[in-house]
Amino acid sequence: MRVLVLGGAGEMGRIAASEAASYSFVERVTVADVKYGAALAISQTIGARAEAAYCDVTDLSALRELMTAHDVVLNTVGPFYRFGLPILKAAIAAGKNYADICDDWEPTLEMLNLNAAARASGITAIMGIGASPGITNLLAMTTTSSLEQVDEILTGWSIDVDEQTHPEPERHSGSCDTLNAANVHWLQQLTGKIRQLQDGKLRDVSPLQRRDIRYPGLGAMSAWTVGHPEAVTLPRIFPELGSCANVMIGKDEDFKELKSLATLVDTGILSIERAARYLEEDSTPPKPTLVAPMPFRPQLFAWAKGIRDGRKIITSAHLRTLPSGTMGGATSIPLALTLPFFAVGFDGRSGVFTPEEILQPAAFFDELSRRCAGVSGHNKSLVVHAQEYLEP
Repeated sequence: MRVLVLGGAGEMGRIAASEAASYSFVERVTVADVKYGAALAISQTIGARAEAAYCDVTDLSALRELMTAHDVVLNTVGPFYRFGLPILKAAIAAGKNYADICDDWEPTLEMLNLNAAARASGITAIMGIGASPGITNLLAMTTTSSLEQVDEILTGWSIDVDEQTHPEPERHSGSCDTLNAANVHWLQQLTGKIRQLQDGKLRDVSPLQRRDIRYPGLGAMSAWTVGHPEAVTLPRIFPELGSCANVMIGKDEDFKELKSLATLVDTGILSIERAARYLEEDSTPPKPTLVAPMPFRPQLFAWAKGIRDGRKIITSAHLRTLPSGTMGGATSIPLALTLPFFAVGFDGRSGVFTPEEILQPAAFFDELSRRCAGVSGHNKSLVVHAQEYLEP
């Protein structure tokens, strides 16, 4: 198998490329990036089975030509609202299997509309197989597996993860070069309108709405809504759902600040770029103080409410730990974990799929557990699954 990693010189791409090269069935990994020097340096650190290639993803003719020399395309080039659709179209035209870490809900819907074209080309494309979306989608499938009726699903992540609050795919050169792309993406999904399922219908609503839930085993927990693909893709699997949203958890004061910043953007006082700069300037870690330890919060999780045995029940599933302990690894490693599934095929299924539509959660988490320190897929589950019946 020959694997092409687009954006391979970036933080997400280099992890995915290194992971791809670890598989014995992968004969060659191409680290492709508009920054050729950086791509070459990354390929040299990976080893003999890696090579570098210059790739400007806006040159679609050259991109398709590069794709034709490979079997699978792994795409980490963002922002996906700009690059997701044309890159997937190029993969379909080249007839090559494809996976990405798209975390924008708008292009996700556009890319899913290419299902017929992908089937005609005989390729399998997996959208949004990172941390969130990706791991969270499969956690949702895990936590709902014991329910006879699913009424509500929340997928979520903690903003308290140390390395990167919420990683953004590598942006293409020339777009917001001096800004942290993660903050730009984040603010786009915290301002304006986002789409989520309410009362059984997809609606465009304001983000940063507070939800207070009971999390099995942890008790009361507050969460705030954010725009993300899970809210629009999981209802495709669960047509009976009444509510579905993606949420963030963290300290209350952090969300008060975010809501104030989002209000300044929505009222036109600040541009998203200015607000993103503010987040960067305000990201200096505070000096340690003697405070009570923070309560445990799951870093990536899914929560659901439904019916089992005729009784109302809430269920949850979260990861015991992240790969390499960071959101960077949790985003990039799942992308590369699609390779063994591509290697054995999907029983002849072709088209454009979300993770929950094409991947088996148990098999995926077994593979992921091998990349998590202190966790063995054979004697200690990576996924913590809990449930509580609600009082009548």
